[in-house]
Amino acid sequence: DGTYLRTQGFGQPGRWWVHIANGMTIKRAMARIVRDAGINTLDNVMAVKILTDNGKACGALGWNVRTGEFVLVRAKTVVSAQGRSATRGTDNSTHNPFNVWMYPYNTSAGVVLGYDVGAAVTELDTYQRATMLPKGYGCPGMNGINSSGAHEINALGERFMGKYDPMMDSGVRNNQIQGTFQEQMEGSGPPFYMDMRHVDKDVVHELQYVLMPGDKATFGDWADCTGTDFQHKLLEVEIGELIFGGTIAVNDTFETTVPNLFCGSIFLYCSGAMCGGYEAGRQAGMRAAGITEAGKINEDLAASVKKDVFAPMQVPADDGISYKEIEQATRNVMNYYMGFRRSMAGMARALEKIRFLSGQADRLHADTLRDLMRCHESRDILTVCELAIQATMERKETGRCVYKLRDYPELNPDMAKPLLLIRSEDGPRFQWGKAPLL
Repeated sequence: DGTYLRTQGFGQPGRWWVHIANGMTIKRAMARIVRDAGINTLDNVMAVKILTDNGKACGALGWNVRTGEFVLVRAKTVVSAQGRSATRGTDNSTHNPFNVWMYPYNTSAGVVLGYDVGAAVTELDTYQRATMLPKGYGCPGMNGINSSGAHEINALGERFMGKYDPMMDSGVRNNQIQGTFQEQMEGSGPPFYMDMRHVDKDVVHELQYVLMPGDKATFGDWADCTGTDFQHKLLEVEIGELIFGGTIAVNDTFETTVPNLFCGSIFLYCSGAMCGGYEAGRQAGMRAAGITEAGKINEDLAASVKKDVFAPMQVPADDGISYKEIEQATRNVMNYYMGFRRSMAGMARALEKIRFLSGQADRLHADTLRDLMRCHESRDILTVCELAIQATMERKETGRCVYKLRDYPELNPDMAKPLLLIRSEDGPRFQWGKAPLL
């Protein structure tokens, strides 16, 4: 009817989140606009390497996960827009890596491919996020539930968030996670509940029947099966999986430290992703307009990458390991050593174990193209977990993220700046501050 429904987000001063009914269809609408504009698209292609010529981005390599076709793309400029989050690096209580808060098919390939080609990456130490979930069902939506005026209650029937944030249940998301975790450590839960029984019935209806199914289409089915009723019953909740991720560092034109490589995955959520992606594409297009010819492709490198892509299909099943095995082992390590309470000794042990698992990646076995795709996702998850551990060990403080570090329990004002990781022969080279301008 031309009006907007706006809600307040975690720790934010006012209402600016816009709820969109059936918002999950926006990608399809955008795809139609792209195709109607006559733009060539390569669907179902998994990018595995960004190419450079004389240090400048000049294309990408990938393969079609349905047909097995290997793809080589030459370009004047390249935009990476592969998302920020690796959601399958830890578990929630379901132990189902695809029943998670955020999109489960995002493995932080953008960070991995950018780092591999020499671009500075950032926020691996601070972009570690978690949220509360309906017990046993991973989905977004807690932002809307909290901002509606819902109250979190512990097993003793107490509202407790006032101890951890002056805005109580509408406070910073990290504080809700840390507060709930602390209550759990002290024996005041589980269970934990969100109480919406006092909230206006129209708002509650919007939450259960518009917001939650919009964030995850099967929410209604789950709610019917479990008898979930926001208006009349307490909603049992739990702390969900811990997300690891980051982004390629950019300057004000969205260009990375690799010339002609731009990044469109800087901002979170639909509006930020659309605006950031649009501007990255615009800047890349303006740069490309001044380039007469795309860079040259290293044919030997392309052949080597192609061989590596399909290598898991040559590994005998008896001698190989599945992507499920190596991913679950990764989650076990990250859950145990890289949770909401950490120590330097624990992270050092995690790094040792993740590197061991990375050393087993050549044993990954795939019977089908789908398995092959999962094998490469597993490699990305291993890489981003290793980088996140190293970055966290550099940030010797507590307070800017969802975790607490036993060795450094306070904020360090000298670390109130981004940490950059840049690939070198000996592993990541660390640099504090903004990425250098080109």
